[in-house]
Amino acid sequence: MASLQPIFATPLFSTRIAMPDWDPSLYTWKQNQHNSISHEQNVLDMPELSRLRERIQFQLRVFWRDFMCASCDAELKLQQSWVNITENGAHHHRHWHTNSMYSGVVFWCDHSARITFINPRYPQLDFDTHTSHESNSAIWRVEPKLGLMLIFPSWLEHQVETNRSGGERISLSFNTWPEGQLTTDPTRYLDCSSRTEPQKLTDWLDRKPK
Repeated sequence: MASLQPIFATPLFSTRIAMPDWDPSLYTWKQNQHNSISHEQNVLDMPELSRLRERIQFQLRVFWRDFMCASCDAELKLQQSWVNITENGAHHHRHWHTNSMYSGVVFWCDHSARITFINPRYPQLDFDTHTSHESNSAIWRVEPKLGLMLIFPSWLEHQVETNRSGGERISLSFNTWPEGQLTTDPTRYLDCSSRTEPQKLTDWLDRKPK
C-alpha cells in the first residue's frame, strides 16, 4: 500500500492553558518595528504571573518528555519572556529567535490575525495543490485563541498578519534553553546552563550604524 511519511518533521506543539486576567498596568511599552513589545523581557518572573509561569513550564516538560521523547537529565527552562501588542492596522514582522532552543507563544485573546510559520525547506518548484498538508505547504497559519499555547523550534521563521479586526491582539512570547546534561555519551557530552539575554535579528539591525 502506498503511503507518505512526513520524515524529519518540524514540531509545532499546541495546547490550552488557563490565563490570568489581562492587566496592562504591569508593563511599559516600546516600538518593535510595526507593533509594540514590553520593555520587560522577563515578565514571567513577575509575582503576578507566577501561576502562569508554572503552567507554561509544566507544558514545556510535557512537550520535552512526552512529545520529543527526551530521556536525558536536562530540562527546558524559560529564559526571556515578553508581551506583544499588535494594534489595529499593525503587524509583526517576519523573524526568528536567536540564543534559544525552543520558543513559544500563548495568546491573551481570540483574534483573527493569525501567526504564520514559514517553511524553510519549501520545494524549488511552486505548484498548484487541491489540498494543503504538512508535506506540501510553504506556510502554516494558526488563529489565536484565548489560552492557546504553541511551542516551536526557535529557528523557525514566523510573522503575524495585519490586524484588521479593530481590537488589540495580545500575546506573551518566551524563549527556552536546556539546563542539565543532554547526553551521557562521552563523544557527544554537553552540560548546559544559561540565562541568555534577548538578542533578535531586528535588535542587531537597529544597532547598526545608519
